[in-house]
Amino acid sequence: PPGLPCERPVSARDWQAYLNRMSEEPPWERAWRYRLMMSHQGFKSIRALAWALKEDHSRVARVLQILKLPERVLAALRTHAGHPRVRAHFTEKHLRQLVKDNPGEAAILREIEQVVQGHA
Repeated sequence: PPGLPCERPVSARDWQAYLNRMSEEPPWERAWRYRLMMSHQGFKSIRALAWALKEDHSRVARVLQILKLPERVLAALRTHAGHPRVRAHFTEKHLRQLVKDNPGEAAILREIEQVVQGHA
């Protein structure tokens, strides 16, 4: 995976450090990283990617659902990725629910702004 030394086999310590770093990653960044891995590293399916990541394929598929949000929403989330309220409010589960409910781009962007301003 990106961020790990490539010139030698991965040690258990390096792998654990990588996993710790990834667990702090916002769900929209994780979804983007998964998509990049599929397109740039030759993974032909979600199952192949999941196997390489040592994750359940349904988990990887659920994370990738986040990318069905409108591009402006994903851009706003990336813009505010460092904001603690945004990271706490827009969990993977909440983002997947927004995809499912489809409240509209404007409504989601308003929700992001409310969270940033501390009104949500």
